[in-house]
Amino acid sequence: MIDVMPAGLIFFDAEDRLVLWNKRYDELYPETADVRRPGLRFEDLLRIAVARGVQPDAVGREEEWIAQRLKERAALSTARDQLLSNGRWLRVEDRRTRDGGVVGIRVDITELKQREAEQKLQNMRFSAAVQNIAQGLAMFDRDQKLIVCNRRYAEVYGIPVELTKPGTTLRQILESRVKSGIYSGSDPNKYIRDRMENAAAGKPTDTILELTNGRIVSISHRPMVDGGWVSTHEDITDRRRIEKQRDRGKAFLDLVIENVPATIVVKDARDLKYVLINRAGEHYYGMPRGQMIGKTAHEVLPAGSAELVTALDRELLHSDGRPVRNEHIIEMPDRTKRVGMSTRLPILDENGRPQYLLAVIEDITDRKRLEATERQAQEALKYLAYHDELTKLPNRVCLYRDLEQMLAAGPDPLAIAICDLDGFKDVNNTLGHAVGDQLLVAVAQRLRAIAPDSERVYRLGGDEFVVTFPGVADPAEVGEAVNRMLRRLAEPYEINHQRLDIAAAAGIVLAHAHGSTAQQLIANADLALFRAKMAGPGQHQIYLPDLRAHAEQRRRLNEELRRAFKNNEFELFFQPQLRLSDGAVVGAEALLRWRHPERGVLAPGAFIDVLESSTIASDVGLWILQTACEHAAIWRKDGDALRVGVNLFPVQFREGSLNSRVETVLRATSLPPEALELEITENIALGQDQAVLGPLQELRQKGIALALDDFGTGYASLSYLTRYPVTRVKIDRSFVQKIGEDTESATIVRSLIALARNLDLNVTAEGVETAAQAAFLKAEGCGEVQGYLYAKPLAASQFECFLTEARTRPIVAECGA
Repeated sequence: MIDVMPAGLIFFDAEDRLVLWNKRYDELYPETADVRRPGLRFEDLLRIAVARGVQPDAVGREEEWIAQRLKERAALSTARDQLLSNGRWLRVEDRRTRDGGVVGIRVDITELKQREAEQKLQNMRFSAAVQNIAQGLAMFDRDQKLIVCNRRYAEVYGIPVELTKPGTTLRQILESRVKSGIYSGSDPNKYIRDRMENAAAGKPTDTILELTNGRIVSISHRPMVDGGWVSTHEDITDRRRIEKQRDRGKAFLDLVIENVPATIVVKDARDLKYVLINRAGEHYYGMPRGQMIGKTAHEVLPAGSAELVTALDRELLHSDGRPVRNEHIIEMPDRTKRVGMSTRLPILDENGRPQYLLAVIEDITDRKRLEATERQAQEALKYLAYHDELTKLPNRVCLYRDLEQMLAAGPDPLAIAICDLDGFKDVNNTLGHAVGDQLLVAVAQRLRAIAPDSERVYRLGGDEFVVTFPGVADPAEVGEAVNRMLRRLAEPYEINHQRLDIAAAAGIVLAHAHGSTAQQLIANADLALFRAKMAGPGQHQIYLPDLRAHAEQRRRLNEELRRAFKNNEFELFFQPQLRLSDGAVVGAEALLRWRHPERGVLAPGAFIDVLESSTIASDVGLWILQTACEHAAIWRKDGDALRVGVNLFPVQFREGSLNSRVETVLRATSLPPEALELEITENIALGQDQAVLGPLQELRQKGIALALDDFGTGYASLSYLTRYPVTRVKIDRSFVQKIGEDTESATIVRSLIALARNLDLNVTAEGVETAAQAAFLKAEGCGEVQGYLYAKPLAASQFECFLTEARTRPIVAECGA
């Protein structure tokens, strides 16, 4: 494990004896690799390194250097930079372990040092450029203090040399202008006040200032991202004198042409050379107009585009003089392609012959791209609505749709089998979800291979699959077919060079005999499956009316849940949510856990379905909301501007008191509304009516954020996403975990992010487990992430420790930085 680390690592025990090191450490210090062995004392290793010339700064003062190094090590001082004899730079950091040992970390920062040197050179060049430009230039910080200015700036306003030094305030400079007599207004105090207020506003401005000496100065004021501003001061006295002599009509026409958002192009009808292109045209063609004026399309555009444009021009020359409208794709000089909607018109001379060709072109590239993105996202969502992303099998929604259609078609025979894998959970727990996912794909492939053409295979979710047998009504016949299927599924699997032996069980129902609706049939098949699993691996069971053990089990679990709530066995864990741009912890999702007295800590998957339908669901939901807000309020008092995400139960909408309860909790905990984010699943949001929409709209109006959880696993049409007042979508982990394994998953995630961005929604990706996934998500514009790469769900006390550490060490490396 440590040999794949990018940093060098070495570990000494409490007696300063070498215990272990990784391969990277050998690569960084090859001169001492041959003597490095367990048990070697740090001082001995240090002396060998000095003797072999590894430390160039120790030459000539070896003992002094060694003593200083040992002193630093004893104190475990902060990280330091070390120059090696081979010219490489390392960042050296030693940390004390709990048992008194020392862990040393060595990171190659040679490139960083090179960049620092380059930055110093760039700063020198910048200073030279600033001092030699023709305009006056000044840069101020957010406190209105001078950062830098050039000589020309001081010359324009007659500013004394002592006021051109960094740290001089804007007020001092303005007062100097007034004192020198350059300002010509009647109220110098108002002039100073207005200039300082304009600067503090942080908005770009362009002004003309007339000085008492008759000079006219053009001032361009532009705010900087981190506060402050930069301004240029150009003496335009001579230029303004010339400009005033221009024809006012031409100036007005030029102003209109230059500022319309559409591209305007005029060509000479005789040789088809460009004679006029406006500012929008420069952006459209991607090149300065000066490089196009006086040239033909063949001289500035790629051959194919030039031929298209020339053909359109020649067609216009022979037209009847009416405007011609075309949509076309043009390859630009920089080889990018843009889509234009042009309206072309010949300008005739006094003889009625074309003198100029006018084209007004609207750039519709972004519109076309947006339409394509929306189509792609819609198609992806339509596919996801009826298919399982992992196995590509039809999903639960598709199964219910198909069953209802087959049942409505008539009393034709139909058998249905639900299969469940035995031991799949153990595979996930011992070998990881990646192996588990590969196993599910292999199972799906086998089921497809053994299913006849008339049969169809579905994945319900988890490790449950469904196979339908149209035309089969004989229990013996379907039992034989299912037995063959179970035997095939029980054959060994080879996953990542590991043999996996699992079995499957099946529950069988016959349409019409065991139910008249899809919901009844699947529910009864589940009861039969439960009995089959009780019988042992590889068994199947046809539904019998007395199969109610499953229902009884749910009843007992419901009673346990009621007792657990009464005995305070529920606890909230919190999974951190991080901003990808800087690694900051910006939120936490509250996740329910059950500290069962016998079974230990249980995740929601073991009980949430029963809890959601229990009579205590509303009370538990209120407790979750209250507890999460209490914790969030405490954390925010420590200076962490966190929000907390709380999942809602369907019953909380049906009761009609959700909004008042949320208000009461926020008031009791003094938590601001913007610090709370309520999460709903797509199935809740898209399966309800005004009972959900109304409360959500009221909550949003009060400033509470709303997140759509497990985004992509249901069918969220664009109309629904725009109808519900959600502020965030959370991409389901099933898509995120496959990003680096197949292009289809990456395309789906990219489409979901693009769709959310087009709808002005925030995006959080769940289940991020690798730095590669984080890097992909950051590149595609995903704002926030959560997952095991950063932290598993943590108890409240553990989460506080996580926050404390995050304040001192922002989590950047794992955020794709």
